[in-house]
Amino acid sequence: MSFKTENYTKKAGKPGYGGRELIACDCWFTSSGGMQPRFLKWQSPDGEIHTVPVHTFLPLEDEHFAGRTQKVFFCTAEQNGTAVYFKLYYNVGECRWKMEWVKNS
Repeated sequence: MSFKTENYTKKAGKPGYGGRELIACDCWFTSSGGMQPRFLKWQSPDGEIHTVPVHTFLPLEDEHFAGRTQKVFFCTAEQNGTAVYFKLYYNVGECRWKMEWVKNS
């Protein structure tokens, strides 16, 4: 039996692919163990750093891959007067955040 792993960060630069990008995220950890993302920072391909406040978020079910747990959030934010949708992934073991843009329908 073999397993294939993909490096999502390498595909993130392709327009329209929807790959995952490494980001910095400010998150509030509640006393009851909950998580509330407040804003995030990401770097565009041209090197500019963007700060995006998270307006609403919806915690989704945790994902488990090869024994690794990821917390997943579906979020909305406003950028240039337009609502944008994205998913945030928090890797518990590595303490890393990744973001995946979701296309507006």
